Amino acid sequence: MKSRLFYLIGVFFIVACNSNTNNEDKTSDGLPEGKWNGEYMEVDTEVKKDLKRPTKKSNGGEILNLGTVTYTINDEEGKIIHFNKRKNDLIINENNVTLRITDANNRYFLIGIHKDKIYKNPEGKYINSSSKKNDGDPAFSISYITSLDDESPTYQCTKGSLEVKKMNLKSGEVNIEAKGEFLNMKNVVDSSPLPFEIEIKMRFETVIGAFNQSK
Repeated sequence: MKSRLFYLIGVFFIVACNSNTNNEDKTSDGLPEGKWNGEYMEVDTEVKKDLKRPTKKSNGGEILNLGTVTYTINDEEGKIIHFNKRKNDLIINENNVTLRITDANNRYFLIGIHKDKIYKNPEGKYINSSSKKNDGDPAFSISYITSLDDESPTYQCTKGSLEVKKMNLKSGEVNIEAKGEFLNMKNVVDSSPLPFEIEIKMRFETVIGAFNQSK
């Protein structure tokens, strides 16, 4: 039986992803999207094994400069300025926005943001999806994989807040800040919460809309 990697990202992520299956050839080829089993996303680790590190060409053929992602996770500080080509996209549903970020070293962030008719006004503050009281509450989820090249664990935000300071759903320009706690989903029982902060200032490579703006 194949080994599998499990992580929670909230039901709103899969709604956005499933609405765009016909656009897969235009978006993040090779990224683990997984399968929703009713409770969480199930991702086959074989997908991760098939991914290769991009060749860093001098002309930037495989690497893109899309902005910056600055983060602190526990004692680790990092700044992403080089992004993997065709693996950074912004997917828009009527009530959901999904951001997939992959850097040149295959670090991977998956962010889901939910609000009723979010496409009309995505800016604002959101709470972690595990803390929301009502289905209609503005909420978010963040998953982080340190490397898609190996069996790295998935870290899931279990507590925190997120603010969308700017999000242009046409140009893909985004300014987001979030902070909270990550939990290692590979060993939930024995792992301790890791404090994190992240700031995203990017113009996404691909923007996909899957909603009826006339509603």
